[in-house]
Amino acid sequence: PSGTKYIGNFASGGSIFHGNLDDVRIYNRALSASEVAKLYKQGAAKLAVSPVNSIKSGLVGYWTFDGKDTNWGTNKTNDVSGQGNTGTMVSMSTTTSPVAGKIGQALKFNGSSSYITVPDNSSIDLATNFTVTGWIKRNVLGNYDVIYGSGQQTNYWYVQISNGNKLVFSKRDITDFSANTVIDANWHHIAV
Repeated sequence: PSGTKYIGNFASGGSIFHGNLDDVRIYNRALSASEVAKLYKQGAAKLAVSPVNSIKSGLVGYWTFDGKDTNWGTNKTNDVSGQGNTGTMVSMSTTTSPVAGKIGQALKFNGSSSYITVPDNSSIDLATNFTVTGWIKRNVLGNYDVIYGSGQQTNYWYVQISNGNKLVFSKRDITDFSANTVIDANWHHIAV
């Protein structure tokens, strides 16, 4: 759907992520299981692999949150996919938001007011055949924690952890819960 995109939040607010996010990527196609495994292995080994040398086919949004890609003077975090989907950090602190990530630096979201907005851009107005990946580390379990949200109240999709600690994908009136739970405060790789 068109409209502002959110990292760590959704258009209605109220489900702001409480924890750390790292290496968030959006693809305009479905990744294969082997491609998701490759992204996981990158983080599992903590390799600083450039996205250009990694899986780049269909990459339309990639926010590393690394220091070189984040400008605290302008509150911007660059999209290194080449699509120009630069995000604006909202209520992020220069002292408490940058934290050690799974791959380089991550950003800590406070669960109440910090998130990132990405302006509407046709390159990420995805309706079918897309993949969202990233590394998450939750600080509070049992909350609704939105990882990525797109669209408006009547036409939307989002990826979140439910209050039952399950990974959820929801598109308008369709919700799909994963069988996997995220019940600890360790780094987890998600792919939807």
